[in-house]
Amino acid sequence: MKIKFENLEKILLILTVFLVYLFNYNITNGIYKLVNVAIIIFILFEFLYSIKNKKVIIYKNFYFLLFFFTVCCISILYSISTSLSIYKVKTLIVLIIFFIFLVSYILREKNNLDFILKTLIIVNIIGTIYVVISSNWLEGLRSNGIVGDANQAGAYFAYSCTLSLYYLYFCKCSRNMKFLCIISIILSVLVNLIGGSRSALITTIIGISFFYILKDKNSLKTIKNIIFVIILLIVVVNLVEKIPVFYNIVGIRFKSMFEIIQGKTSSINESSTDTRIMLIKTAYNLFSRNIFTILFGNGIGSFQEYSRINLNFDAFSHNNYLELLSGVGLFGFISYYLFYFNIFRESLKKYFIEKSKKYAALIAIVTQIFISHFFVVFYYQKLEFIFLAIIAAIFIQNKEVEKNE
Repeated sequence: MKIKFENLEKILLILTVFLVYLFNYNITNGIYKLVNVAIIIFILFEFLYSIKNKKVIIYKNFYFLLFFFTVCCISILYSISTSLSIYKVKTLIVLIIFFIFLVSYILREKNNLDFILKTLIIVNIIGTIYVVISSNWLEGLRSNGIVGDANQAGAYFAYSCTLSLYYLYFCKCSRNMKFLCIISIILSVLVNLIGGSRSALITTIIGISFFYILKDKNSLKTIKNIIFVIILLIVVVNLVEKIPVFYNIVGIRFKSMFEIIQGKTSSINESSTDTRIMLIKTAYNLFSRNIFTILFGNGIGSFQEYSRINLNFDAFSHNNYLELLSGVGLFGFISYYLFYFNIFRESLKKYFIEKSKKYAALIAIVTQIFISHFFVVFYYQKLEFIFLAIIAAIFIQNKEVEKNE
């Protein structure tokens, strides 16, 4: 029995999303290597398709990412660590090609966006359940490190939560998919409570809040949604403060953060906030050394080498903005974020001027991305490019639908 090319594509895409979501950071048993294999095979599939059909969709905003990649390549010439910069460039070229082919695949057929969203929602459910059953959160311990760093994985659970809301309210949704969307949303919130990541929990709540406040243009419904958001915030605050399990995992970390901000000694002797502040200051110092580094940086990925020399340990800056500024300067930073900014700006325009509420989810999720980039370095992460492809596809498809109406 012959399997159609399209069905093979779908199987491969499901496998790729599943592996990236759950095993990209599993380096103990080598499963993460399968992630790279799946991505390469998907690229080859789409490359063969584009040759056969002489068609690949290149959206105008893609050129910002290509310019960013060019800046990264040039930065190898003056990098503090040539080897690290070459490694990052090799990673980026694969991910940008993967991103372009993934967007092209999603937009090729009208139902492909629906398919990738369903895949993501189901994989998110599997991932969150895996975290819940694999961690000792009932004993008051964080679920950090199961599918990656709690801040990083938590951001992806937050994005998935918002996309689940988008599918629930703006896509043709069967009863079964409605149920799965609700489960995905609930589990995303739960996992970010037990993960202990303050940034991930804040990002999740902001995404839900923005979505509900913006999703209806009717004034009465908007007021009801604002009341719902206020109730949600009260519920989350009470969960964090009054439920011992959640307080021991994340509540006490919020308390510690506020103590440090106020100049007091952390009640749990927390060092992560101080370390984060030190890394951010170090990245800024690397960026602002002279006019050349301000404009062009010190080489993509060079912060790790700089921290090894000056701080005596390898680290990333825990801030995507400063990681890029210190690596590729203002030129690289602007070219990278112009992609996000254009989608955000156009979505705001469509929502507020043209009164199109379909863009509520895009405003919410890009806001989440802007916030999460303050706490984690994302520019070379595989899952980030999958989410970016979905966001770009939703944006492009919405515009195409409006043209045809």
